[in-house]
Amino acid sequence: MAGHALSDEDAVAAIQAAQEYGSVVAAAAAKRMPRSTLQSRVNTARERGLDTPGSQKTIYMHTAPFVADEIPEELPPIEDLISRREDNWNRKNKTETAKKLVGVKVTTEGPIGIMLFGDIHIDDQGMNFPLFKEHLELAQTEGMLAIWVGDLQNSWIGRLGHLYADQSTTAREALALMEWAIEEIGDRLIAIIEGNHDLWAKGINRKSPIEWIRDRGRFISDEHGLRLGLRLPSGGEYIINCRHDFAGRSQWNPAHGVAKAAHLGWKDDVLIAGHTHVSGYNLLKDPASGKVSHALRIASYKHWDSFAASKGFPDQNIFECPTLIIDPERKDDRHRVQVVLDPAEAAEYLTWKREKWKAREGAT
Repeated sequence: MAGHALSDEDAVAAIQAAQEYGSVVAAAAAKRMPRSTLQSRVNTARERGLDTPGSQKTIYMHTAPFVADEIPEELPPIEDLISRREDNWNRKNKTETAKKLVGVKVTTEGPIGIMLFGDIHIDDQGMNFPLFKEHLELAQTEGMLAIWVGDLQNSWIGRLGHLYADQSTTAREALALMEWAIEEIGDRLIAIIEGNHDLWAKGINRKSPIEWIRDRGRFISDEHGLRLGLRLPSGGEYIINCRHDFAGRSQWNPAHGVAKAAHLGWKDDVLIAGHTHVSGYNLLKDPASGKVSHALRIASYKHWDSFAASKGFPDQNIFECPTLIIDPERKDDRHRVQVVLDPAEAAEYLTWKREKWKAREGAT
């Protein structure tokens, strides 16, 4: 950034200060400015012919026998730093405020479904790939949408890197499979939550493969979680609080962390998480507001897990893709959101509900 031109007054003042204090060094100390800055001003004054008779001799008597070129200051002026910090805060605050509730305008009228895909781990040897393909096909059901809760690939790093020896799919092949899956589900995909395995894949530019793919698609994504406000054509809004994980564990309740979040403040229609590869479902009602919340911990398509086997974790995979059926015309708002644990059953149910809805619409 170019600096301001030195005025003649400032240049003359530098000459006078050097004369007054007997040297450039002493004058700079008295004026509390860098010696190089004052020396530069003295030099500029001489170049402009502003030095008074005899002043040049006086100054040379008290300065070093040489004058080095000034090295420009690398740091920007403090005013620019302050402006940049304010701009950084304004942009960060705007982004984080928008994330508190991301609006999603649903254009499909009538009942809709939302398939909630658990941890996929598409490149893992123990991942049930045929089942995943079936669920991708079910996502094409009329009125169906989808959300993925994260960990699309293994992304082994650091001390876990040796685990690539136990899988037949390379890291590059995993990325190709991810792109294929996102292409396959198409515009039915609302959002992807980036889980811990996805974040391990971030390179030195801090951009994950999911972000690269997202920039070419229509879905939204973010690290760790997204809170989505689905606005339906009927005017109703349904909030789905999606996280890769909610804090809190209980040996008695796999959905404990998710349910705890609903109990302690998030009065949303649906709260979902993955991460632990177990299934859990709690249905809660806030007695003060009457708000009903569905809290789901969704298992994984990774049905065979060597880590779980080594730790002796029990198999608690009951569902890896539960599906929400939202019917905005249900008179009882407690039942407008329903959870169907089997996505194939949910697709049949949604099709039946939409046929009934179409018949009513046609009758009117």
